[in-house]
Amino acid sequence: MAALLRLWPVLALCLIAAAAAQAADACGPDCSSIYFPELFRACILNVSSSTLFPDTDYEAWNDARRVFNARTLRSPAAVFYANSTEDVAAAVKCAHAWGVGVTPAAGRQGFQGGAVQDGFLVIDVTGMTQTSLSPDNKTFTVGAGNSNAMTMHALHEAAGPGVGITTGVCSFVGTAGFNLGGGFGFLGRCLGLGCDNVVGLEMVLADGSIVQVDKDREPDLLWASCGGGGGTLGIVTKFTYRLTPLPNGGRFHSAGCLIRGVPLTAPQIDYARGVDNTVSRFMAFQKALPSLDNRFGLFYGIGQAKFTLFGLFLGEPSEALQLLRAAGLLEGLDPDRKVGPGESETAGEQPIGLVLKGWPSYLDWATLMNTPVWIMNAPWGAPSNFTLTPENIVYVKAAQSGEIRIIGGPDYNAWFFSQSRLSGILPEEAVKEIVQYGADVGAACLESKGADVGCLMAIGGHVLGGAYHDRPADATAFPHHDAYLAVDGTIAVPPAIRELIPPEANQLLARPSQLLNGLLSIMKKYDLNAAYANYQPDALSNYEEAYWAGNAPRLAAIKTKYDPLGLFSKPGTMQCLVAAGGPNLCNVL
Repeated sequence: MAALLRLWPVLALCLIAAAAAQAADACGPDCSSIYFPELFRACILNVSSSTLFPDTDYEAWNDARRVFNARTLRSPAAVFYANSTEDVAAAVKCAHAWGVGVTPAAGRQGFQGGAVQDGFLVIDVTGMTQTSLSPDNKTFTVGAGNSNAMTMHALHEAAGPGVGITTGVCSFVGTAGFNLGGGFGFLGRCLGLGCDNVVGLEMVLADGSIVQVDKDREPDLLWASCGGGGGTLGIVTKFTYRLTPLPNGGRFHSAGCLIRGVPLTAPQIDYARGVDNTVSRFMAFQKALPSLDNRFGLFYGIGQAKFTLFGLFLGEPSEALQLLRAAGLLEGLDPDRKVGPGESETAGEQPIGLVLKGWPSYLDWATLMNTPVWIMNAPWGAPSNFTLTPENIVYVKAAQSGEIRIIGGPDYNAWFFSQSRLSGILPEEAVKEIVQYGADVGAACLESKGADVGCLMAIGGHVLGGAYHDRPADATAFPHHDAYLAVDGTIAVPPAIRELIPPEANQLLARPSQLLNGLLSIMKKYDLNAAYANYQPDALSNYEEAYWAGNAPRLAAIKTKYDPLGLFSKPGTMQCLVAAGGPNLCNVL
């Protein structure tokens, strides 16, 4: 025994060396039963010595485990920073060999914080921001670490303003998660989902192998990666987009988006406040929606009994005015919304309550439109507290470019609560109940003089239709191509409220769920069951049916084929097939 003890340091070193050298070997279906933490640690540190563990650099690890929704804080086994596809593959091999679950992390924007899981290896790909334009200018490849804004800026720099892809509204949302969940954006009614524009992927599978994915190579993975959710089948390290010509002096024509003159118009329509007018105007909008020109990319809001539409039109302001008037969307406008000098291109022709502003490019407009999204969580607090200091100017520029997406930064400091569903044309009774619900929340907000977290509630969402409807339900994993509206209710709780002394803080933090339960009851009453995987609403039962409907069985079969050990089986994503009357066919780690 004494001799064995003397040999133990040597044996340990041999085991550690073997772990690092043989990470590519699968350990079989009983991975978790032979897990040695120190051997996994040695393996992953051999790949990158900067990997963070809680017992080696707690402060850095604590910062690295944070996600956008500060309400969620989990304890991963380690956080690994990848700079290349080969880095990702090597890290996955270690996890596969030693039975550790894996989750990729990029934007970390999901409301449920799925990018970080207890006991998992987090592979952070935010260092992978390379981009390239094909020699024929027809495709554009981006690394998985890019944000929406970073992708837009890179595409604009490489190809100019004449081409586009569907990107998300929020500047610092990660390109990877955006596309893998589907991808709603202001160009979506013209170009389709973000993932509808993706024609190729580079991907690391559960065994650490690297595969190229397109319609001819591993086509099931391409199908599943369009709406099947991020981090489910493997880790996508590169996305290749098909580029679509966009307006540029009228020289381009594609996807029914024929433009002459001004490349882009930004409409904002404010309707008069009040429950009756909001219901009436929203019903008129829904009536016009099925035939609304697909060059309109819009977002709507109906909170606090006030209906607002804003977004873009791929054409001239005068044409936008003509189309909106013909659709019956310029009645019941807000008489108090005056148009200032230079605010609108058609000020002499348009009614009060309507703004139509021309922009030279989609990038210029989108950079400005991101502002309301990120400013509410900025380091200076509420938007009204903004001051034009050098530090704040630097922050604004970073946010507009997407750089502020760094985890642990000031944007990642609020608690978010959410309910969301996808809908067809809503019946009038449902609209009445939702509008009245929003009005009641608004009244409570006013009575509390801003102290109630309900004041930060928004009801609205993306307007769908147009090119979103061009594909059949089974064309990709995303099935809801018949939806017309995203119906979202979101509450943000700022840090100041969380820091109040109990029980006041506890009472306020109970308020978001109470408020959202009211909206959820209305959704259930009117059978709003379809949901969008990227929005991750709270307490969603039967999420497989809600997210993927009739595509769920095929998605589960693909999951079972490519991840038989369940290496990427985090909650809220597609799990493996379950045998009839038997266990899950994946041996979940």
